[in-house]
Order: sequence, then structure tokens, then C-alpha cells
Amino acid sequence: MTKRELIKLIHKSMPNDDEGRIAMVFDLMVSEIKAAVGTGDTVTIRGLGVFRTSIRKARTINCGAGLMSKVFIATSVVVKFKAADDFRREVQHLAINEG
Repeated sequence: MTKRELIKLIHKSMPNDDEGRIAMVFDLMVSEIKAAVGTGDTVTIRGLGVFRTSIRKARTINCGAGLMSKVFIATSVVVKFKAADDFRREVQHLAINEG
């Protein structure tokens, strides 16, 4: 599902609200989540999940089979999302019923 499809779906549930306004609120929400996570905050949305950052340590990896070369990968910040238990259960239930 794309952002556009999601906004149209929300608009069907809220026909009195302008689709452009729904998109604006959606964009604002995503922007605020990005800003908070970008500064190291954890964002918890009950029923959906938790967004947070984690530091991935620098490491050296082998580059290809049989090659003796190694590649250094610098420390980086990664964004992690952990789905809420309710969300995970609902998705699993839907997947089992459709599969």
C-alpha cells in the first residue's frame, strides 16, 4: 500500500475532511516521528510499535569467497522499528486466515 492509497482509505472513513488536509496531517506526523528519532528519542505509538535508533559498531568483513581482502565498515546509526504485540498478532491472524 502506498502513502496515497492510505490517505484515500482514511478519507473514506472521514469523508467530511478534505483529502489534502488528511495528507498534510499524515506528512506532519511522519515528519515529527523522523525529527524525534533523528535526535535519538524513542517514539512509541500504542497499538503500532516503537521507532528508535541504534548504533551499529564499526566492523571488518571478509570481501568475497577465497579473497583475502577485508573491508572496513564504519560505525553507523540505524533506525529500528519493533511492532507492538497487538499489531503483530493481528497481522499474523490475517496472514493465517488468508494463507
